[in-house]
Amino acid sequence: MRRQIKVAALTDWSIVASVEQVVGVRTETAISAEGKKHVGELRMQFAFRYPEDFEPVITDQLDGLDVHADLLDPFDSTGVYPDAPFPEAARPAPRTSGPDGRDEAALSITF
Repeated sequence: MRRQIKVAALTDWSIVASVEQVVGVRTETAISAEGKKHVGELRMQFAFRYPEDFEPVITDQLDGLDVHADLLDPFDSTGVYPDAPFPEAARPAPRTSGPDGRDEAALSITF
């Protein structure tokens, strides 16, 4: 009976889906003949480890998102772009590889 209870509890999908790990199973059995009939008792303790779930604390509302792309192969190896969105990412001219500081693609998303 102990094995059947253990298998039933550890194969139940609602339990398996909500726990991270089964840490252990402890069983205690006792048989008492104090009454007119023998009575058996089975006590099982299951130890589960649950994943920690934290609610994110949102302090600022996100109104939009801007995405800029400066590709790795330079479009212009000698050009210098003073109004680049990320000038610290561009190597000085002349360049053979890496971003050139030019905004080659941009996308604005407003929520």
